[in-house]
Amino acid sequence: MPWHNARLAFGSLPAPSGQDLEQTMTKVIIMGGGSLGLWSAFFLVKAGYSVTVLESRSDIARMSTRANARLLSRMFVSSTAVAALTRIGISTWESRSKLPFSRPVLSPLDVHYLLRDDDGFEENLHSLLEIAEGSGCLWKVADDRALSAYLRHMPANQRFGAVIERGYRLDVDSFVDQMEQFLLASGRCEIRRDTRPLNATRTSNGIWRLLTTDGAFEAPFVVDATGSQSDNTARLFGGTVLGLKSYKRHRLIAEVTDAASLPPPGAFIFSADGAYWASEGDGRVMISPADETLADPGDTIPVNEVVWAAIRQFEALSGASVARVLSLKAGHRPRVNDGVPVVGEDPAAPGLIRAAGPSGYGMQGGPAFGMLVAAAVTGNPLPPLFAQEGVSLPTFAVDRYQMPKVNN
Repeated sequence: MPWHNARLAFGSLPAPSGQDLEQTMTKVIIMGGGSLGLWSAFFLVKAGYSVTVLESRSDIARMSTRANARLLSRMFVSSTAVAALTRIGISTWESRSKLPFSRPVLSPLDVHYLLRDDDGFEENLHSLLEIAEGSGCLWKVADDRALSAYLRHMPANQRFGAVIERGYRLDVDSFVDQMEQFLLASGRCEIRRDTRPLNATRTSNGIWRLLTTDGAFEAPFVVDATGSQSDNTARLFGGTVLGLKSYKRHRLIAEVTDAASLPPPGAFIFSADGAYWASEGDGRVMISPADETLADPGDTIPVNEVVWAAIRQFEALSGASVARVLSLKAGHRPRVNDGVPVVGEDPAAPGLIRAAGPSGYGMQGGPAFGMLVAAAVTGNPLPPLFAQEGVSLPTFAVDRYQMPKVNN
């Protein structure tokens, strides 16, 4: 849903001064309650800031965060910068003692990257092995005999191989619930649902005033963690339009007639054609065609043709038959032109911190995004992991290429 500009309605509010101004300077508004918004709130609260999370929908993390594959994989990357964010992110996920989770949110998972034995087999295998060796993950190579339990009905004239990575399955619901509990219990965070922005203005004191459907909020820093809506957020603040393109991806949970054909719950299968699936237990399977359909930011309506194509592909390889679809979601993968996410202060709108273009990596790289946002707000140095990976805030800077400022 596009956001509306109602700048004139905000002009009569008084500017903060004295003690009120001092308290205001340690406040941060976070727009968006998905993975990036929650991780940003976590690290800012840990740094001593007071945070208000504004979520436009009735529940937090309702969109792409809950529509993703729930996979953490060091090999599932698209660029050098994304690989670095992924390694930092997963390393943080693994350091459970430093995170606010009293109950486990990760379970071990064998991620199978399948290769069809055709003319491109050796080249594709070499590429996967390069990724595996550079990812820092545990991995091994399997042949068609080892895969026969997962691909019982593969054509007799085709052989398969796979690179298998030890990754993780994420319990998204538990992650969101426990993160929210921690943030609210900290006494430094409030979360407002059904809160949509109307107008933003900046005072001479450098304070952003944000008028919303749930009242007015003030802070020197506003974090844009609005996902596919990020360019609309920029327009509200007079910031930089990144030219984000949003790609819709489908994920469904289905019940199958032959549960014995499914891989065990500890396996996640990427087919040679890119589609993926994983057993959910009790005769259920998660299936995604790994599609990328260019769509309007607010469009989350599933496309039936895409869904049925994914089902047919899954049935052809696994031998299982889908009896019925239990749930169907379509999330968004917002991306900038060079594929590298944008994180940092927007030079066209001082105090606006962008966290945009995660392109499907906002879950496994979520902690890294949160640390980058916190560093952009506080000015504190990033953890040593970033230097070890050869990335820093300039790697993800808003102004790393020329983009136009959009006036309100």
